[in-house]
Amino acid sequence: MADTQLTTTNLTTSAATFLANRFTQAGWEIYWQMSDIVSGTATNGSVTIVAEFPAEPAMLVLPPKTRTSSEVLLPAFSIQISAEPIEIERAGLGEEIFLQQAQLFVDGYAVDLAQHMAFATMLRNWFKDGTVLPIYDFEDSPGNPSLLEDEVVIMENRSVIRLIDVDPNTPRQDRYYLSMEVDLVFYD
Repeated sequence: MADTQLTTTNLTTSAATFLANRFTQAGWEIYWQMSDIVSGTATNGSVTIVAEFPAEPAMLVLPPKTRTSSEVLLPAFSIQISAEPIEIERAGLGEEIFLQQAQLFVDGYAVDLAQHMAFATMLRNWFKDGTVLPIYDFEDSPGNPSLLEDEVVIMENRSVIRLIDVDPNTPRQDRYYLSMEVDLVFYD
């Protein structure tokens, strides 16, 4: 397959789908804010997936508030790719099969400390080194994307950061922040 299928849209949407599927398997309902679609069955609660977080922390709202198009109901996650994959070379065994690399960023906000710790553990488990990220062709067929079977994308160098606003009197919704970075390595 042509490298043009390893686009930011295909990578970002495939990574968001990967994350949503993991949440669903763990008992979370998924709310896709951009398309106003709910998927999965909620045995643990609902997770919002957004394209990006608003710059104003007041737009992050805690349950049991109802959803609106301008506010983000927590817990919520955003998935971003650094840029189009860049071609680089690695020296050593197997260097001829290495193609490109990009960085995947997952940012999120949890409702409380327990949820914050649970989500950090989930991210560490789901995005382990060596995990294969299935890539789907959302650009050619957004409603029914086909799996790009010739594209092999492996996760490497994952790091998860948990940041907590230590002042318990702070009434801010952005108090329990999670951030994960992982390298995506593309093989032919």
